[in-house]
Amino acid sequence: MKKLEDRKFKIKLICIIISIIIITGCFVYFIFFHDKEDLDFKYPAPFLSVDPAWADTTLKYMSLEEKLGQLIFYNAENINNDSKDSVLKVLYETNPGGISFTTDSLGNFVRIQNTIQKISKINLFTLVPSKTGTGEFKDIPEFPTLHNLFAVEDDSLKTDYLKSLTKINKKLNISFSSFPLSRFESTDSTYSDDYYKILSAYIKEFSNNKTLTSINDANFLNPDSFNFIKNKNFISAGLSGVIYNKPGFKSENPYDLKDNLNKLYNFGGIIFADIDSLLLSEEEIIKYFNNNAEMFFTNKPKELIILLLKLVKDEKINIEKINKAVRKILLAKTWVEIDQNICIDADSIQSEINDISNIITKRAVYRNSVTLIRNSNNQIPYKSLKNRYFNLIEIGSNKLSSFYNTLNEYYYVKSSYFDPADSKMIEKIEKIKKRSDIIVSINNYEIDTVLINALLQNNSSKTLSIVNFGKSENLQFLDSFKTIIQVYGNSEFEQKFAADALFGGIAVKGKLPVYVNDSLQYGLSVKIDKVRVSKSLPEEVGLNSNILLQIDSIAKNGIRRGAFPGCQIVIFKSGNVVLDKTYGFHTYSKQRRVRKSDLYDLASITKIAATTLAAMRMYDKGRIRLDDKLGKFFRDTGIDYSNIKPDTIINIDTLLIADIKDFKKLLRYQDTLHINDSMLIAYDSLIVTTTPKNNIFKVRIKDILLHKSGITPTLPILPYLLYQKNYYDSLEFIKQRFYKNLKADTLNYNPNIQYDVRGGLNKIYNEYFSRRYIKDSAQTKIADNFYFQNRYFDTLWNDTKRLRVYSRKIYQYSDINMILLQQAIDSLNRSSIDKYLSYNIYKPMGLTTMCYKPTKYFSRNRITPTENEKYWRQQTLRGNVHDPSAAMLGGVSGNAGLFSDAYDLALLGQMWLNGGSYGGVRYISKSTINKFTGYQEDSHRGLGFDKPGRKSIIGNGAPPESFGHTGFTGTCIWVDPVNDLVYVFLSNRVHPNQKNWRINTYKIRQKIHSVVYNAM
Repeated sequence: MKKLEDRKFKIKLICIIISIIIITGCFVYFIFFHDKEDLDFKYPAPFLSVDPAWADTTLKYMSLEEKLGQLIFYNAENINNDSKDSVLKVLYETNPGGISFTTDSLGNFVRIQNTIQKISKINLFTLVPSKTGTGEFKDIPEFPTLHNLFAVEDDSLKTDYLKSLTKINKKLNISFSSFPLSRFESTDSTYSDDYYKILSAYIKEFSNNKTLTSINDANFLNPDSFNFIKNKNFISAGLSGVIYNKPGFKSENPYDLKDNLNKLYNFGGIIFADIDSLLLSEEEIIKYFNNNAEMFFTNKPKELIILLLKLVKDEKINIEKINKAVRKILLAKTWVEIDQNICIDADSIQSEINDISNIITKRAVYRNSVTLIRNSNNQIPYKSLKNRYFNLIEIGSNKLSSFYNTLNEYYYVKSSYFDPADSKMIEKIEKIKKRSDIIVSINNYEIDTVLINALLQNNSSKTLSIVNFGKSENLQFLDSFKTIIQVYGNSEFEQKFAADALFGGIAVKGKLPVYVNDSLQYGLSVKIDKVRVSKSLPEEVGLNSNILLQIDSIAKNGIRRGAFPGCQIVIFKSGNVVLDKTYGFHTYSKQRRVRKSDLYDLASITKIAATTLAAMRMYDKGRIRLDDKLGKFFRDTGIDYSNIKPDTIINIDTLLIADIKDFKKLLRYQDTLHINDSMLIAYDSLIVTTTPKNNIFKVRIKDILLHKSGITPTLPILPYLLYQKNYYDSLEFIKQRFYKNLKADTLNYNPNIQYDVRGGLNKIYNEYFSRRYIKDSAQTKIADNFYFQNRYFDTLWNDTKRLRVYSRKIYQYSDINMILLQQAIDSLNRSSIDKYLSYNIYKPMGLTTMCYKPTKYFSRNRITPTENEKYWRQQTLRGNVHDPSAAMLGGVSGNAGLFSDAYDLALLGQMWLNGGSYGGVRYISKSTINKFTGYQEDSHRGLGFDKPGRKSIIGNGAPPESFGHTGFTGTCIWVDPVNDLVYVFLSNRVHPNQKNWRINTYKIRQKIHSVVYNAM
């Protein structure tokens, strides 16, 4: 039994040995003896899987000259109008397999591409050498380069971009793309891994879209190179070929393409040889053929064909090798699906390039590639802008206008441009150094130590920020600077986003895509958050730009129908400016168009943009409490109660029954109700008093903010406004009595007696007012050449203190509430509200146009006029507040008086939307913002803020969480925290007459606001 088992074991062992010998023999035969070109490739190129019928049939009927033509890739370089005809002639005579060329414009490219495909007997591969992966034309925006993509960390963004790029290439009929390796070589393994990952993604997306891809580097073929194994990733991604351009190919031991590609990779792609830099000789061409070269890049196709014909005739080149190469090229042409009969169209290509999704993706690549190399002391983003002065030093071959213009969207920046060829450049730069913030832009210029020292030595600037456009090798000289931003080109997008980065308009996320030195290594990244708004495309934040175009027609229609002569509209979405437009003119005479920087009278928006804003900040700091009574903030609270009798006021209101949600709440505030079928009539009997127990000083701050103070709603200024009417009324009475007495005295009666009406009117005018400024006498400016006599301020204040207060607190919107609150704030701060807000909020935020009394700071032609007022001030108001109460107080008031452009007002809304912070600075706490902007108990309003309601001037779709305000002059602002939206509309609808209410009749502001919600 044991012998039987031993025999079985020996038989098994012999079988195993025989099997090993057979397998080894096969392997040895496979490696050394079998012709591998007859085997399937282990790593086939993607085009080898196509149906070979067309390639085989075409090859069968090709002449030798036609076959040799297919081996040539004609490098025509740049084709312009002068060279086009000669290039076409060469194409016609040689019929090459492919052409590589560039040209200056998309239109030229399309014409050339269509022509060369039509005159070719067999369709041509088209290669457009570029640093971007597609054509670079002067009439289309630039595309990101590999450096941009390499600096982006978001892999999904890279994939999206590559997909959009391949679609554009397909539209251009570009069938071939080549990618360099050598410029990215590094001993840094992380760097290498990332680069090969990106390049593999490039190859994969191009291959998926049937575009031939190649690696343009000889190290791909070097088995000793560190990247040798990684290159297999390219093959699996769909690599179609290799361009062999190794310098020194003529050395005694050139790389053996056959061994490296076939033995180690068994790669089936096309082997290209770039021989442009070599002298054509039999020896060189034979050497390439012996090393499996299958297609040749040359700028001398006619000479090369003549040489190839001679080598074939002399039997120095195997015709079978030529047939195999041509067959592979024809298979590749089948795969890329070049259609000679299709005429590509420039408009359709432009449409693809301008497709909004492609633009968004491209912008995102540029934005995410901006790299912050260093940010010592967190110098950027620039935070408070109060009392800051910025100088831009531009160095390079040309100015960067988009960079400069974008900087000025945030704050005023003065620019000084220096041409490097200027021998006095350093001397001029030295003169700029002063106590300011300096930004230096270096535009594709190789800097040197002289310039660096000039910037560093004796530098007294507050901050010094360097932005390097292109030439990342400059970074090695910039190591001593505290703030360095690197962008990889100078396209308009890169200029914009670099400027955005300085002010925090974008979040900076890019990483350094190259190795510079040990302190500036690959992958270096300093991140900062977005802290300011910046311009964006509507689609980038989920809005439809086509729908937003409806705003144009609504605004223009309002102007055409006389609702207002002009307007400004600003919309922010998710911290981005999606619309900032102006329409119309300052007046109907159309003398001056509305500009974005023009100022409008905000009217009652002052209540939230000034008075409530100041109250919020002071509440935040514990200086004001909502239950505080007004008397706490005034020293002079004495009231003369003599001759003040209580009044009873009957108030009647009508409401639709369907609109009443809570009858119990309604009954709490009404004396009597009468109900019809669908209408409810509510009667109030309200006692109005001024007593030690019930006067303005007993009112709480909260009730003032809710307009539930009960104080009679207007400042007691009617005697001053109606002095002419009162005078004429009294004059008529006197005349009638005088005439009656004269007629009784028939002896002295004279019908020609005239009264000095003008003299009497001037006398009463001079009692209240002055036509010129008089120090310590008439200092309060009401309008141009119109000043209030100081002696009547005490009278006005005493009359204000005597204002009557309702015995029951009901809602009544009024100006007096905010006037009194503003005066309380001024009393507490011992400073006027305009100075308080300018110092603490407006200037730090960079709100350069928001102010009271704008004629002190701006020329009149920047301020839109309001009413041509004829009943009191008798002039067109321009820069003087329209509201009479605010005017009587000198233009600085709690109810009106604030001027601004729409953009600055929207920035204030964004600060509220951000929860009280902007530009990296906190102005108000988030809890205070939430408290003031939310609905209050037993009220349909916030504290100071208006809220959406049946009578609110607000768009359809605005949620209940929205807050804002409107203004009498035709203005509004609405902030929507649910949809992260700010909407501002400014107009001067009161020009020339405040009785023009067409803006309300046509619901202009509501319609525009509604469009924004429809566009979401």
